[in-house]
Amino acid sequence: PAEKVQALPQQERSVEERAGGDHGLGDDGVGVGQRRLRPRPHRVVVEGLAPEVDCGRFPVKRVVGDAVEVRADVFADGHDVVAAAVRYRHDRERRWREARMRPLGNDRYAGTFTVDRLGCYRFGVTGWVDGFATWREQLERRVSAGQDVRGELEDGARLVDAAAGAAPASAAADLVARSD
Repeated sequence: PAEKVQALPQQERSVEERAGGDHGLGDDGVGVGQRRLRPRPHRVVVEGLAPEVDCGRFPVKRVVGDAVEVRADVFADGHDVVAAAVRYRHDRERRWREARMRPLGNDRYAGTFTVDRLGCYRFGVTGWVDGFATWREQLERRVSAGQDVRGELEDGARLVDAAAGAAPASAAADLVARSD
């Protein structure tokens, strides 16, 4: 028989809104303390986390090398685009790793991570409002409707400039060049 690996859901169901920073998952481009172009919802809700056994009472079992597909409902107030990531780590690791989740439709997201060694894993889902994706979606709607988008293009340039301020120097120069 194959050896089993336990994957345990994170105790607290992660419900948070990203405010920029060093997570490397398609940040909305606005760093902490920087001015936002429009107010963001007060919260992003994450619920319906799967897989789980008896509401998280027992660990989910996997074999080394198996992929764990994590699904969750992620949504926010309003019409902003949300994004999500599954955060996971082995019990002997201190740092959380993240894998971007893909939208499945109707506020459901899925992401995977691979069990690479024996032991217990903890995982959870975090969601945030993606300011850049929201801007892009609204811009596409206005362009397809034939509206004047000069103001939206200026907003986009400010988003890119803000992302450049939070990016490593090698990427910042490229972002600044694109915003001009």
